[in-house]
Amino acid sequence: MDEKHGKTPEDQTNEEEISTLPDKEIRVTIVKMNQNLGNKMEAQINRLEAQAKKLQQMFNKGLEELKNRPSTMNNTITEINKYTRAKQ
Repeated sequence: MDEKHGKTPEDQTNEEEISTLPDKEIRVTIVKMNQNLGNKMEAQINRLEAQAKKLQQMFNKGLEELKNRPSTMNNTITEINKYTRAKQ
């Protein structure tokens, strides 16, 4: 990496190549680079949205399980009480 400019050799090569291009080709190259960046950003957003959706589903499932625990416990207590009364 170029310490003075904070650039990798690949970046420097790209800049050297671009600087030798005519203006029209430079503009076309910049547009393509922007489109490529936009596509990468969109793909990353899609991955993050999918991860967020999975996390939301896991959270909702866990929340439902917690909500159902008291009724499960009450049902278990009721069954135990019925069993112990029947034994008496």
